[in-house]
Amino acid sequence: MSDMDVGDCSTDGTCEDVTGPGGSMTPVEGVKFSNATLLEETTLAIQQFSIVIGVALMCALLFFLMIAVDRFLDWLNEKWNTHFGGDKVDDDPEDPAALVGSFKRYK
Repeated sequence: MSDMDVGDCSTDGTCEDVTGPGGSMTPVEGVKFSNATLLEETTLAIQQFSIVIGVALMCALLFFLMIAVDRFLDWLNEKWNTHFGGDKVDDDPEDPAALVGSFKRYK
């Protein structure tokens, strides 16, 4: 068998038996098996899933809160400028389509 033809242990029969006598799992050092019932495991799975959903909802809520704060600050800035006579800045005084083909846009 070459290095490229490495087979799976289940196909060539060299796998070690993972069950002990009587079909029970062999104890592995540092691993504890749970004696929880199916109902207890389902309850734990639902609790863990609810934490994941809660974190996702919290992220969505914080995102929308960030957008709301940004829009409020823009509104406040606009009101401040209109009340105290802030500089009115004209971003584009001319029609950009009228500048096509002329060198006036480069001045």
